[in-house]
Amino acid sequence: MSDGPKKIDGLEEPPKVEVSAGRAETARSWLKEFRKHESLEKIALARRLGFGDNGRSRVHKFIEGQDDAITVIATERLRATVEGPEGIAKYIGFRETRTAKTVLEFAVKIRSSGLFGAIVGPVGAGKSEALKKFAQSTRNDGLPRVRILRARSTTHLPGIVRGLAADMGIKGGEISRLHSEIVGRLFGRPEFLIVDEVDYLLHNERSLHFFRDLHDETGIGVLFSGQLYFLTQVWERANRGDGGLMEEGRLSMTGALAAFADRLRVQIAPGLDDEEVVAITQDVLSMTLTEEAAKRLIVYVNHDFRVLSLLISVMRDIRQRIGKTCDHRVIEASWTRAMHVKSRQ
Repeated sequence: MSDGPKKIDGLEEPPKVEVSAGRAETARSWLKEFRKHESLEKIALARRLGFGDNGRSRVHKFIEGQDDAITVIATERLRATVEGPEGIAKYIGFRETRTAKTVLEFAVKIRSSGLFGAIVGPVGAGKSEALKKFAQSTRNDGLPRVRILRARSTTHLPGIVRGLAADMGIKGGEISRLHSEIVGRLFGRPEFLIVDEVDYLLHNERSLHFFRDLHDETGIGVLFSGQLYFLTQVWERANRGDGGLMEEGRLSMTGALAAFADRLRVQIAPGLDDEEVVAITQDVLSMTLTEEAAKRLIVYVNHDFRVLSLLISVMRDIRQRIGKTCDHRVIEASWTRAMHVKSRQ
């Protein structure tokens, strides 16, 4: 796909995609509500849309009423990610993409060595599905049991402790007592903890230190999974204060997350590439995409498995009317229909 659309602000410029005023207003209204619900500053919203820190001005202008096709599509894609299928397996099944292979190999390494690690990558790259596959494939293999915990925007430390204790069969009590009992249990029966969507824990650093404490006290392996933003935030907060000092030839971090970052082994997942997006779509639907259809599919999906799953679910419903070849009009109609369905929910 080397002849695909050029990139603008990290996103690809839509190939001859026209956005109506009504479509732009729908996207704008949703984006305002999403920002309010998540309590996001415009720079954080720009990151969620995939524009990076330099996209704040673009987001501001769009929210204030200036229509912009790229921002409309980025907003629709974010909406599809937030509201779309929770798991991709329903429509696509597990796919051993580059990201999946990276996740599986790193999970094996962290688990077998009892390390403290993080796998980070683009939103919707398929990390969660790969971790679920890892957990399923390692049941009763004689190594530490794999337990997956998922963080949410409302997750806080007491909830983590109580939830983990309940999942391990430890009955209620004071948080400190539950913490001690979890440690005692893990001493006797080591496990491998996976914390998915770890980005949500950045608002409460004590939650991150809780898992570091479990690792330090019991020697269990812990693996975090999240976005690249998680890694940059951990590094920034680890180096706050005097910015770090050189002691005996190595950087000594002094920030709030210094002890956390010092133990962290990191692997970056490559994300879903253009060829994988097209190949998966053609395989699942047993059809061939024209070159223009492939370009538009890539623009809308933007390497996000959940968005791809949503589009495929719509295209599957009209599969009989499409025939063996899918042109760009089918992609455009499927995307419009997907957004229309979301608007009515």
